[in-house]
Amino acid sequence: MELAWDTLDQQAMELCLRLAALGRLSAPPNPMVGAVVVQDEEIVGQAFHRAAGESHAEILALQQAGERARGATLYINLEPCCHQGRTPPCAPRLVEAGLARVVVGTRDPDPRVRGGGIQLLRAAGVQVQGCPDPWTERCLELNRHFIHAALKQRPFVTLKYAMTLDGRVATGTGDSRWISGPASRQQVHGERSQHQAIVVGSGTALADDPHLNVRGVVNAPQPVRIVLDRRGRLSPLARLFNAPGGAIWVGYGELAEETWKEQIRQAGGELFAAPDLATTLTYLKTQGVQSLLLEGGPQLAGAFLDQGLVQRLLVYVAPVLVGAHNAPGPLAGQGVAWMREAHRLKHTHWAQIDEDWVLDGELDNDWRAFQARCSDTP
Repeated sequence: MELAWDTLDQQAMELCLRLAALGRLSAPPNPMVGAVVVQDEEIVGQAFHRAAGESHAEILALQQAGERARGATLYINLEPCCHQGRTPPCAPRLVEAGLARVVVGTRDPDPRVRGGGIQLLRAAGVQVQGCPDPWTERCLELNRHFIHAALKQRPFVTLKYAMTLDGRVATGTGDSRWISGPASRQQVHGERSQHQAIVVGSGTALADDPHLNVRGVVNAPQPVRIVLDRRGRLSPLARLFNAPGGAIWVGYGELAEETWKEQIRQAGGELFAAPDLATTLTYLKTQGVQSLLLEGGPQLAGAFLDQGLVQRLLVYVAPVLVGAHNAPGPLAGQGVAWMREAHRLKHTHWAQIDEDWVLDGELDNDWRAFQARCSDTP
């Protein structure tokens, strides 16, 4: 049956999505959620979820609406929760408020919810309606980090690198500063601010000595800085230990020596065992990391790609040529033997930033397959 969806529904859900996006920097690890209460074609309440531990968007919107919430319609981009977390469950509060109708953009993929909030509302006599596909897709897109992490129990991984027009990430001598222009590099800081952690391999940490922090983005959270170091090579004198930024986590392998571990601890690093990438990602999810920006180098990027652990690719292409047979490319690893096995991007988008070009595309979009329309829930 085709969903009833009029101009007012469109306008209210558009506002809901705009409100939700206001929590982009502050809401994680919680999802971004907006809520709009409409009574007699008038918006009587609107809010967004600011941060974990604070009131959810629908509760704030209902508080703003007051008695006018009774008999009204609530628009929300994510299913109301029905479990006790840092805050009480929201679905029972929606019933108590006397709402007549709730329009839900997508179900909550959290195993503790997954349709439970919608079922609670319907059991109480509240009409629950989903959105047409384009709107459901937008709701999914907004919270793709949260949805992927809930479904796969590992972080959403964005692989980012900058390369020359001839596909190099450094010269034959190892020099890589700078390939992309200032505007592109500033955009990368925006991307860093929207991920909960940044990860590099020990080779990149040694060659580039990066800060791995966010600069030039107002009110931006600082992501966790992660170095994966199988052999224990990271210097305790590396710049990231003396640069402002997020916590420093160092994943070590069985070849790392105890004396090195103690030096890293004294420098301010937090150590964790990282025997392989799959185990590492699972561990990071248990620590609350839902999104990971992978910044290299080629060996680590290739390993992630070989194991199917990359969801999104972000490539900055600069109009410069390096040449040289020994200048490295962005990806190493095992690769593929045949072109038919090559990783092919989907939902690609090209943009120009000054003289650079940026490719944004998806490699693994299983999170899109999450059928999240509330109409799918019995």
